[in-house]
Amino acid sequence: MALQIGFATQYFTLWSVDVTTYPTYVETRNTYHKNLSMTLSKAQEKASIVGATDLEPKEYLKGQSKSFTTRENKYVENEVVVNDKAFGFGRHKGELIADSMDLDYLLWFYGEVEGSTKSNVANRLVEIDGDTYSIDALGGLETPITRIWSMIESSDISIKSCSNFQMRGDNVAQFKFLVEDNDSSDVDAFIDNYPYGANVCVKLEESNLDLVRKEFRGNSYYTPRGKRSFKNTAFSIVSINDDGMYTIKIEE
Repeated sequence: MALQIGFATQYFTLWSVDVTTYPTYVETRNTYHKNLSMTLSKAQEKASIVGATDLEPKEYLKGQSKSFTTRENKYVENEVVVNDKAFGFGRHKGELIADSMDLDYLLWFYGEVEGSTKSNVANRLVEIDGDTYSIDALGGLETPITRIWSMIESSDISIKSCSNFQMRGDNVAQFKFLVEDNDSSDVDAFIDNYPYGANVCVKLEESNLDLVRKEFRGNSYYTPRGKRSFKNTAFSIVSINDDGMYTIKIEE
């Protein structure tokens, strides 16, 4: 408790101020005691006699003559942002990552942050569901989706196109593919996430692809020269370019 000087309308006043810190907020209890004097010097003299050490009148007590209590959120913006153990934003802002059981929120938050905060989120996901989530050799989060993508990119799983090509540039085209179901829970999760197929963009020249334009009911699409359709065509990933686009090989 600290004694403070305030000012009502004519008189300087004496207050006691109690600050209590709780897990999620700080409570300040301001208790009015009495009028001191109409002059500051006399008020400071009287306040020091009863034990006050801070004798400067407080602006937040100006105009007050009744006791009151205030509460302030403990997790102010700057504190949360630099705290890698708490959610810095979103609906769980200020809550500890280590206490969260919200898998969807943790996954979303993982994609929004970097550094030690990202590592803390990944570790929490593994703690909650170690059968689904794991940490890779580089310290990143492995999920069913990332594991299947890794298998796709290393040609360790069978994939087939489920659409024709759409041009995205002079040397770039896009199409969708599906992973063949192999009774794996990771594959099931991938299919659930991409029920209509996942998109890939490929470099045509690097993939030795010569596409021709076709139309059906007013809609244009592209297929490799000599093929009526590219749907249900098996292919593999040869390499990933620096820009994230693929070089592919069509399986004969």
